[in-house]
Amino acid sequence: MPNGPSPRETLSGLADQHERSAKTRPTARATLRAATDDVHERMHAHPGYRALASGGIQADDYRRLLARSYGFYLPIEIELTRGRDRSRRLETDLLALGMTPEGIEALPFCTALSPLDSHPKALGAAYVVEGAALGGLTLARALLRNSAGVAPPAAFLLGDGENGGRRWQSFIAELEEDLSDMVELEAAVQSARDTFETFETWMGAWDR
Repeated sequence: MPNGPSPRETLSGLADQHERSAKTRPTARATLRAATDDVHERMHAHPGYRALASGGIQADDYRRLLARSYGFYLPIEIELTRGRDRSRRLETDLLALGMTPEGIEALPFCTALSPLDSHPKALGAAYVVEGAALGGLTLARALLRNSAGVAPPAAFLLGDGENGGRRWQSFIAELEEDLSDMVELEAAVQSARDTFETFETWMGAWDR
């Protein structure tokens, strides 16, 4: 009767399988992107963002869009504890657009965010926030390119400017390092979808 594989051969085979699996498994970034692509595409059809991308948004609509965005970004930045740079930029723009500090403080806030009670969930939500910043830069270029006369305030859309790419790459590296476990990645994916869908629903009432 033939002997089975030796322990050395078994370990070698398992190592080969693990290496092949590591090469073919999608990255955390690719997995998160695939899981949120449908919501992302729907947001392209949002009337406010569509007008902004065309460069034809009216001043009142622009203010309403930023005010509604503020109601989402402030609570999620507080929850993420990664700093309040985006909500503070929104405050700067809204003040420049004629809102008072009291008016900004009185804006409604999104209360439907899912709890970010683990690091993978926080990373999933942060993926939505960080990814939106890249899209914001494209919208800023359209807004400023098509503005007549004095350019509208765009601190929020411009974000980190030239440093935005480096910030994004640093965040992607964090994703790949911290979401190597499939269970953690699945938690991040669900959090990203929940966050994006909550954002979609929240921004649906931007013009009311």
